[in-house]
Amino acid sequence: MADSVGNCARCGVPIPRSHDTASCPACGEPLSTEINRRLANPESLRILAERGILPYEHEPEETPAEPGGFDSRTAGFPIRAAARGIDVLVSIAISLPATILAFGVLTAIGRPGGPSEWAKDMQGLTFAAAVWSLSGSMLYEAFSEWIGGATLGKLACGLRVVSEDFSPLSFRAALVRSVAFFVDGLFLGLVGLYAMHQSVLQQRYGDRWGRTIVVRVRAVPESSRGAARVIAGMIVGCGIWGAFLTCASVSRVLAL
Repeated sequence: MADSVGNCARCGVPIPRSHDTASCPACGEPLSTEINRRLANPESLRILAERGILPYEHEPEETPAEPGGFDSRTAGFPIRAAARGIDVLVSIAISLPATILAFGVLTAIGRPGGPSEWAKDMQGLTFAAAVWSLSGSMLYEAFSEWIGGATLGKLACGLRVVSEDFSPLSFRAALVRSVAFFVDGLFLGLVGLYAMHQSVLQQRYGDRWGRTIVVRVRAVPESSRGAARVIAGMIVGCGIWGAFLTCASVSRVLAL
């Protein structure tokens, strides 16, 4: 459709610029912030006002939020890449206790050999081990962001993940954006970078599909900044990741 402002995230129906509500005309799905910013109907404008986001037509041209017209509250690619790098270091830190726990599991089930032999076996890569490791990484991010809004990397970089209306995100949204990183991370993150440059809220594809945004912590409402929630989320996330890394190590040894 030539005058379309985007497509419904659920059913893919094009949304015409003249659309008069903030829901999909075909399936009733609430439209994303990106689409509402392109619509001028009262309902869309009301929703944007509640979220503190201006529609594109009313963006102050003389004082752009950031170079490129991005919302100044959102986080760009470099700092998000730095946060991801810190989370990679977290996986290395978790791998040591996970390996020790794996030794305990192998001892408990009576696996022949010993720690030195098992350590050599754990160096190999099997399909099962790869699935365990990737699933653990995905769930670490999903649970940490669902409970506290941040992984350790995002906490260190002063970032939080929230819903498009700046409320805490649901577990589904956290899981969607985490799983979608396998798409956004392709070609060293160039896929995600391209998507972010097409969005004023700097949303990668996972953010669009999960209706989430990554913002600087000062943009998060005071009620959602609680340190206890962030710490609880990271404890749960790291615990799950450690358990999955333990299973990955055990699976490598048992596969031989």
